[in-house]
Amino acid sequence: MIQIVDLTRENAALFAYQFYNVNFEWISRLIFMEDADENVMRNPFETCIDRGGAILLAVETSNNVVVGSVGLKPGPFDEHVGRACNQTPVEGLCSFEVLKFCVSPSYQRRGIGKKLFAAVLERAKHLNAAQLVLWSKKRLTVAHKLYQQYDFTQVELPATKVYDGADVLCGMALK
Repeated sequence: MIQIVDLTRENAALFAYQFYNVNFEWISRLIFMEDADENVMRNPFETCIDRGGAILLAVETSNNVVVGSVGLKPGPFDEHVGRACNQTPVEGLCSFEVLKFCVSPSYQRRGIGKKLFAAVLERAKHLNAAQLVLWSKKRLTVAHKLYQQYDFTQVELPATKVYDGADVLCGMALK
């Protein structure tokens, strides 16, 4: 059985290294590792959780193995994404980057990705996010179909990208 759990300081000894590994496997197989990826994977508390975000893990409960993940990294309201999503900026609203979304190959096509994605969207709403941004690669077509199902809009890439290897930016207005 798969359970979605938060990465916390209490379970970090069991799950933090597995979070790194499941993402490393996915990134090195499908794209390439960038410093920003490495930073989040090695420092999930400093980059996401302690700043008001979250790391959600799909855990196989029979053996406590992390088979997937998705995170929310808080940041300032992204006006570029806001314009593309017909969203008016309001002072105090924040944006969250959806990141480190992956499922181990041997666990794919079981609905785990959908379960993780639905959970992270609910968490974003609970955290009062105004918008979500998501950087990706065009060739990840299955993931893009999922993003479209949840009403993410593909946005023109800005002049300055967060990830050099990203060739797609998606956004979603929540407020």
